[in-house]
Amino acid sequence: MPNNYAFPLSEEKISAYVLGYRPKGFVADIISPRVKVTSESAEIMVWPKGTKFALSDTSISVRGIPNEITSTWTKQKFALDSHALSEPIAKQEIEQSIKEGVDPRLSALDGLLLQMDMWREKQVLDQYANKDNYGDNTAAGSDTWNKSATDIRGQIDTAKQGMLVEPNTMVLSAKALMYMRNNKSIKDAISGIAGQATIDQIKALFDIDNIVVSKVKYDKAVEGKAVDIGDMAGNFVSLVYLSPQPTTSNAMTFAMTLSLKKGQSSYDSDRVGTQGGVVQRAFDIRTEVIVGKDCGHIITGIYT
Repeated sequence: MPNNYAFPLSEEKISAYVLGYRPKGFVADIISPRVKVTSESAEIMVWPKGTKFALSDTSISVRGIPNEITSTWTKQKFALDSHALSEPIAKQEIEQSIKEGVDPRLSALDGLLLQMDMWREKQVLDQYANKDNYGDNTAAGSDTWNKSATDIRGQIDTAKQGMLVEPNTMVLSAKALMYMRNNKSIKDAISGIAGQATIDQIKALFDIDNIVVSKVKYDKAVEGKAVDIGDMAGNFVSLVYLSPQPTTSNAMTFAMTLSLKKGQSSYDSDRVGTQGGVVQRAFDIRTEVIVGKDCGHIITGIYT
């Protein structure tokens, strides 16, 4: 709703500003795509391996009756989580800052949305880094990627061969990609290469549709300690199958996010400062779900 100050902030102005804001380098919406649901309790139809990979005899005589098959599936229920952050801004702050050409309400929304995205990014990447989310499809790097002689190509090929579902996506950090692009086993497998291997060359080598590189950094330090900046993606490479069009009714994919509503609001409050003020709020109702453990493989400890 509009704020009753000398410089009102309309919902149209908020929407126009927020829609123009896009953080760079975030991968959560790619590797755990949002699937719209209609309530805070959602269901996913899960099909067992026997249904997707079993063979059925289709032979039939001229007047025969076709063999009957029974498709079995189960429903998994998930309760969505609520996420929100807010920032209060005093009336005098708003009026003075706007006179100076700055609107603290819009700056506050920038910060809130960035923090919301950072938190979601960390949740999704933590799911990808968790070995328990891959069933038996896990391995530890026998030789680390920071060694030029390490057979990275062999590690990836072995991982792919052990998967039930052919992966279409590779997820790794910018540091891991740097080691891969300069690795001897990778460059030896690509004819006519000069310098580093390109992402397109690596995709073609492993028959992977998409290589998703996390470039996001964050402060790993606990509150009150010195700043300790590190990579959010962590020390792993993940091979997964992600459905191009994930739905709750055909959940043949590694991960998705069940999403109900995401947005922002701005409202007056007489509890801010001495003269009242505005509270900016960002919210997101969702839950990140690992759907198919057989659709992924993880290699951990790939560099030191």
